[in-house]
Amino acid sequence: MKKVKYRGTVLVVDDEDTQGLISDILTKKGLQVITARDGEEAMSSLDKVVPDIIILNIEMPGTNGVEVIRRIKEKNIPSIIIVTVQSDIESAIHAVKLGVYKFIVKPFDKNLLINIVNEVIEKKFCLEDLNGFIEGERSLSELMGKSNSIRDVIQRVNKVAKTDYTVIIEGETGTGKELIASAIYKQSKRHNGPFIIVDCGAIPETLIESEIFGHEKGAFTGAHQKKNGYFFLANHGTIFFDEISNLPLTSQCKFLRAIEERKIHAVGSESTIPVDVRIIAASNLPLDREVTAGRFRNDLYHRLNEFCITLPSLRERKEDIIFLAERFVRETSGELKKASLKFSDEAMEHLVNHPWPGNVREIRNTIRRAALLSDNVIRPEHLSLKTRACNVEDIDTADAGGAALTFKEVSHKATAEAERAVIQDALNTTKGNKSKAAKLLNIDYKTLYYKIKNYRISILNKS
Repeated sequence: MKKVKYRGTVLVVDDEDTQGLISDILTKKGLQVITARDGEEAMSSLDKVVPDIIILNIEMPGTNGVEVIRRIKEKNIPSIIIVTVQSDIESAIHAVKLGVYKFIVKPFDKNLLINIVNEVIEKKFCLEDLNGFIEGERSLSELMGKSNSIRDVIQRVNKVAKTDYTVIIEGETGTGKELIASAIYKQSKRHNGPFIIVDCGAIPETLIESEIFGHEKGAFTGAHQKKNGYFFLANHGTIFFDEISNLPLTSQCKFLRAIEERKIHAVGSESTIPVDVRIIAASNLPLDREVTAGRFRNDLYHRLNEFCITLPSLRERKEDIIFLAERFVRETSGELKKASLKFSDEAMEHLVNHPWPGNVREIRNTIRRAALLSDNVIRPEHLSLKTRACNVEDIDTADAGGAALTFKEVSHKATAEAERAVIQDALNTTKGNKSKAAKLLNIDYKTLYYKIKNYRISILNKS
């Protein structure tokens, strides 16, 4: 399933011919384009979406263009570009006095339009930098936490972002791998290009090469027209392959060749197409173990692993649990228009001691549900954390030979026992249905399957 993150959104208000021309130019530059035929349709669109830029023909049917500009300005959209003809320059100059950013004259030069739009987008990025949304450290720390392990992650993001290195992001489901990939993209020199996200686990194995590399018309049954693949769509930008461990072995060789040669070969095509993309890959399973198990190519792993960022699980950075819980409760209180909610001491203790197999995604969903159920104070019963917390005292602190374990070993053993208990409870609840258990735990099916096998968890027969 493809998900495209655009550099910005542009509303084009003009006749259909001009709409098509501008849309074609700007879409290729990684911008989302929406269109309107006249002023009234434009105002209706603004009730649904707030664009970064409006490109407006000063001469339109219906409402006068200048009046439309005044109404747009009331919605605090600062960047308006006027399109006009030579005979109506006077109106365009008047529009500039009203606060229009710039005007261009038909027939306009394509590069001039691109330069003006890029100028607006770059200014937008700079403003966001000042507010900490792009620069990385402040933004990510506000989103992810203040622990030393998160600071280390942020430092690694800042080091690699401005390079063209291929990056592997490893971490359990829900730890924020897509957030890290997005931060790398936003700080990179490719931030003006497209950012395409590919969920390798969501594409049927029979279609994966068609989706990634594209196909020609008639290449296989059902290929009724030519299709551009993700590599083509990401040209001059960044492509993020999420859960790349799900990429079938049969496709990994072609994937490796595309990265090495910077060329793609569409299914059914006799020629290759050059592409210039940066690759970021993520996996919720350690890829070196997948290599050892024979499920992932060794050469592909080393080609991708120019730089690796490993995200710690939430239970490994417990100091961030309180930070995230308070952040999510503030956000949800505002959404629900409730007075600021507080946690009881017992609820906070439950949060800190829970193993969080679904990590940040799980704690967010837990807090949102609790905020809806509670009035002023969130109590343990609002959290619905049914599984017992696993205390270190419950764990045998000696190994099989009777030798004392180190603190780190005890910690890992306690975590494993807690995870095992959570998964066993989920499987009991779903009567052994692994798909339902994965959804309940907010982890993907492959991760659950891996943990069931690793922890040797027994599964009840489905009734």
